[in-house]
Amino acid sequence: MRSSRGAWAGRVASITALLAGSLVSCVLGREGTPSITNATDGAGGLPSAPAGSGGGGSGGMATSGSGGAGGADCSTLPVPPGDNQCPLVCTGGCDGPNDTNCIIQCSGGACSGDTVTCPPNFSCEVRCADGEACDETTIQCPPKYACRVICANATESCEAADIQCGTAAFCGLDCGLGDTACKNTQLHCGTGKCDASCGGGDQPSVECTGACPCTSC
Repeated sequence: MRSSRGAWAGRVASITALLAGSLVSCVLGREGTPSITNATDGAGGLPSAPAGSGGGGSGGMATSGSGGAGGADCSTLPVPPGDNQCPLVCTGGCDGPNDTNCIIQCSGGACSGDTVTCPPNFSCEVRCADGEACDETTIQCPPKYACRVICANATESCEAADIQCGTAAFCGLDCGLGDTACKNTQLHCGTGKCDASCGGGDQPSVECTGACPCTSC
């Protein structure tokens, strides 16, 4: 009986020594033994998401807004398609990309008191080249495309002219430096961007009605 008890006591001592040695090794750490850390920082034992990550996004899709009130696009000008040849009304010829900008040259009273209508499918530039060149002239800008009226630095070159912008994407009036170049001139802005510049004395009347920016002298 005593020998059995002695053998059992010896086994317990061996096990205790073995456990103590293992505990010391874990506390002190042995070279090459990886340390154990808590890898479940998130709630519910899940790893935390990387910083800056998120769900439910749009996938990087870009959005664009309209240029003006009512959905008008005021930032770009459509390119006119032209018509394979320069229209006869373009007395100053055609220039620009693919010759799709119509130049109407008014001089020597050729346009005075008349109605000048820009052709469709072209942008349009009306040049009132001398004194009273566009006196009491009605100018009808093209639909959809850009339109500009240029008044010479001469006496009443665009006096009492009536400029109808309509749906032109851009409508501009350049009164130059003539003191009476735009005397009693009226610029009726439409749905596109509209701009009047003046360097002389008399200034035109600018009617702003569209959704895009409108600038008077």
